[in-house]
This record gives sequence, C-alpha cells and structure tokens, in this order.
Amino acid sequence: MSNVTKRAVEQSFRNYWWIYIVVAVLLCLAWLYAFYLKDKIRDNERLQIFVAGEISDRDLERRTEEYFAKVMPRKEVYDLTGIQVMNFNSLYQLYAMQRDHSSPLKAAVRALFMPDALSYMLTGKMATEYTIASTSQILNPRTKKMEAKLLEKMGVKGSLFGEVVPTGTVVGTLTDALAAETGLDKVPVVAVAGHDTASAVAAVPASDEKFAYLSSGTWSLMGIEVKDPVITDETAALNITNEGGVEGTTRLLKNITGMWILEQCIKEWKKEGAEYSYPEIVKMAGEATPFRSFIDPDDPSFANPPSMAAAIRNYCAASGQPVPQTHADQGLLPQNRPESSAQPLRTDPLHLRIAGAQV
Repeated sequence: MSNVTKRAVEQSFRNYWWIYIVVAVLLCLAWLYAFYLKDKIRDNERLQIFVAGEISDRDLERRTEEYFAKVMPRKEVYDLTGIQVMNFNSLYQLYAMQRDHSSPLKAAVRALFMPDALSYMLTGKMATEYTIASTSQILNPRTKKMEAKLLEKMGVKGSLFGEVVPTGTVVGTLTDALAAETGLDKVPVVAVAGHDTASAVAAVPASDEKFAYLSSGTWSLMGIEVKDPVITDETAALNITNEGGVEGTTRLLKNITGMWILEQCIKEWKKEGAEYSYPEIVKMAGEATPFRSFIDPDDPSFANPPSMAAAIRNYCAASGQPVPQTHADQGLLPQNRPESSAQPLRTDPLHLRIAGAQV
C-alpha cells in the first residue's frame, strides 16, 4: 500500500470511525438474534407449513418412479397404504423435498396438512385429522396411524407428523388473543372431515349403507363406503384407493379426471382473447361433430401440460385420429371416452355430489 493510500485510509477512519462501530454492533446483534431464533424455534416447536412450488410435469412423474426405484417398491407402498398412486401425493412431494435438500423440511419439527394448519392457527394445538391424512399415501389404513417406515426409508424423520385424531375430535379452543380480537368466547375448534370428498360422502342422504357416490368437480371420485380397507392384488392392479371416511370408515373409490381438461382449455382460450360462458360451451359442444376422435382423460399427458389444447391435438395425432382444430371440437373431446371405459354400471343407488358446478 502506497503512503498516499495509507494516509487516505487513516484519514477516513478518523473522520468516520463511528460508522465502523455501528456496523460492528449491528453484526453482533444479528448474530445474537440468529441464535435467539434458533432456540425459539427449538423451544416452541415452530410450525413449518410446506407450500409446494411449481414443479414441472416431467418431475411429477420422475419423482414417483424414483421413490419406487430408490426407496420402496410400488407394491409395498400400496400394501402399506392402500392409496392410489398419484404423482402429487404427499409422500412423493416429501421425497422430492428431501432429494433436493429442502431447507424447510430440514428445519421442520412438525408438518400439518392445510385443514390441520388452520386448526393450529386458531388454537395453537397441533393435530392430524384422519380423513385428510389418509390421502397423503403415508397413513396406514389398518392401524390408522402414519406409517413412519415410509418416511424413514427416504431419510425423513418418522415423527414429522403428529398423532392422527378421529374426525370430530375437539382440537382445542380459540387462543386468548383470537377470542379477545373477535369478541368470542373460548369456543371449541373441532377437527372436521378435512378432505372435501369425505365431507361430501358424509352428507349423502342414503337410507342405508348400500349406495355408491360420484363426487364430481375438477376431479371426479366414484366409489362406495366400507368399514375396512380393501387392499388386494386386484385393487392394486386397478389403482383403486382406500381413503378415510367419517366415523373411521373407508371410502373405496377411484379417482378419475373430471372437469380438469375443460377448465384448462377455458383458461387457455381466455388468454387467446376468447372467453366463453358455460352455456355457450354446452351450445358449442352440441354443434360440434360428435365421436370423430376419442381421448383418455386419465392419460398422463393431460396431467399438467403447458398447453392443454396442444396436448389434445398431440394425443389425437399420435393415435391416428382426426386432430381437432376449433374450440368447439376441443371442448367436446373430454366427453368422448373410449367405449371400453363406458360400460354400463350396475349398482345400488348412485348419489351425485357436484362441487362448484355452474348450471
């Protein structure tokens, strides 16, 4: 360092020495506060809520197959959970987070599903409600407890989820702060059937246990309610799921694509400047030529493509069918399933529950 530079530094320090002290104090405070937060998180078991970011359609499929290849075979996962393998199940989301060294997952003491997180924010008490936990593909439907083995084998602590409680359990009462802010008493907060389909099935006005249901919305769920899970080679081959119901029942059902494809087309058309009401779409579909092409709405290519209209065109082209060119033809196609999946169904009374329908 030259003499000129050295004198300039010394002069700067004499004139602005107090700035250096302030910066040093702030760094010390930040260091102490970091340790304070670390202890605070440990002492209070701070809740970590996982919010999945955008994951490409390619990774949705990849992470599921990776779990089967690297952690546990598909058959063993199904035998333990009885849950239909779907790439967005919580089990595979947690696997992707662990694989990608997720900081929130490493720091988490507990993970709560969204309904349970709402109960926690109201009461300060943590609980894992049975019906919402059952759809994660982490719960064992026979024991009605979270299967720690599924987590531990991929390097996630088995205690990540708390005790599973039956639907109708009183989680706690409103916190003092919320009771004072709202003017309410310390009202009890109950763990309702957190999964929407479980609530829909509980509301079915059936006269006895012999009924079937079709809960239709973005996804459609069709099945029956049974007392015990049905987990066999046949249900595994058909990818039938055993989800939790109210009063500890099992909803034996099949997840099928509902209005998802049409909903995505509507969003895409709107971006193109074409906005249709549902009556207009019904009219367009009625005027389109029926049964020119068929698609399988449950094909993986329709799971979450960048362009649903393009996915429809590509599917038809790849299967040697006429490619739909108009919005009317694209909107009609989700109704056209192969004949093999449209066989007559014989059953006891079928109850239709429509979620968010526009009539």
